[in-house]
Amino acid sequence: MRWISRILLTIAFIVLATVAVLPHADTIRNEWHHLRETWEIVRSRAPSQLAPAVEPRNSPSKSDRGRTVLKPTSVDPTVIPKSAADNDPFLVEARRRAQDDPESAMAWLQVQSLSQDSLRGMLEIVAVWAAEDSESALLWLESNAQGLARHTTIQSGMELWAQQDPTAAAAWIDGMANDGSKVTAAKALAANWAGQNPDEASQWVEQLPAGSLRNDAAGALVESWAA
Repeated sequence: MRWISRILLTIAFIVLATVAVLPHADTIRNEWHHLRETWEIVRSRAPSQLAPAVEPRNSPSKSDRGRTVLKPTSVDPTVIPKSAADNDPFLVEARRRAQDDPESAMAWLQVQSLSQDSLRGMLEIVAVWAAEDSESALLWLESNAQGLARHTTIQSGMELWAQQDPTAAAAWIDGMANDGSKVTAAKALAANWAGQNPDEASQWVEQLPAGSLRNDAAGALVESWAA
């Protein structure tokens, strides 16, 4: 009978304890969750707090390791290498003929079979010819040169003439036929004249007839200022 009494007493104790705890169940549950959260925080921070402090080490400075710094050798400014034209037999011959008789030099050039060098030869002759008589050189080019060579050589000749007498060059352009060559000449004159006298160059461009001629010349003028 004693064991039955003990069982009954135990059950009664459990019931009483349960009845006593029920009003505080929510509080106990919240405290338990709070305790778990606190423990998780402490456990997550413990390794970083316990880790030994490591003093930063200064990286050793780089040494030159005994290397020798190579310095470029000085160049004598009086020694100027020769251009390719000075060593090209074809261009040398074209220049020699142009100095004697530029128009005959052009005729000689036209019968040469070196078509790929014809433009270079013409530019060489124009450079010599225009330095002596720009108007005659440009008149010949306007009457005889064709295709790409026409525009390229007229541009080269006009650039030289613009350096010598831009006003005379402007008057010559006014008398040219209204084609692509005139636009090429006007652009070359405007760009080079602007470097000498921007005001005169601007006034000349403004008096050109409205259209592509004036627009292209004005564009060349602006590009020369921006360069």
